[in-house]
Amino acid sequence: MTGFWLKMLAALCMLADHMEVILFPEALWLRCIGRLSFPIFAYFIAEGYRYTHSFRAYFLRIFAFAVLFQAGYAFSGLSFQLSIFVTFSLSLLIMRLCDLVREAAGERKEKKTVGLFLLLLLLILGCFFLCRSVFIDYGFFGILTPPVLSLFRKKSSRLAALSVCLFFLCIDSHFLSGVLIQAFAFAALIPLAFYNGKPGRYRLKYFFYFFYPVHLLLLSAIALLLGRYPAG
Repeated sequence: MTGFWLKMLAALCMLADHMEVILFPEALWLRCIGRLSFPIFAYFIAEGYRYTHSFRAYFLRIFAFAVLFQAGYAFSGLSFQLSIFVTFSLSLLIMRLCDLVREAAGERKEKKTVGLFLLLLLLILGCFFLCRSVFIDYGFFGILTPPVLSLFRKKSSRLAALSVCLFFLCIDSHFLSGVLIQAFAFAALIPLAFYNGKPGRYRLKYFFYFFYPVHLLLLSAIALLLGRYPAG
């Protein structure tokens, strides 16, 4: 399975998730399907960081969408929630600092290594306290998932690491509702196991960026037309 079809699967699962939030709050099964989206997207954030030719361009692209499309949450009644683009922007900063620490250590620049390591610790602590003060998509362990995955090259090792991350997400989950809904995220390991490492014939890179805010706006518009207001 190529990267394109995995991302398409993740987008459809995300659509199902937000349909439950905005239109059908009684359809808990849609929420369960939606749990598959985050592990797949997190996997490809780590993959994208690994293969990008320019970290700056990659980060600024994700961060720009975080800023511009926070309005999508605001319009859909989720204004007190920071979007997944914020989550992944922080993930990318942690990954970059990890690499800078490794590079400095490899060059035996002790002062630089210590300074960068302290900066990394401050960033991680900052993320922890941010997640305790405001609601951010998938929280602290969601932020850490792509950096943890980026530590491994082999697919089997990455999937094992993803399993551990998902376990901690279940413990720290904001999606508890009588049953451990977040546990359905483990199902994403099945399609990811069939990932062939190729991007696929169709790239449509910006489609997946725009899909996030656009589908929120469309679902919210439908909710207003039907007289249903987002659950928030």
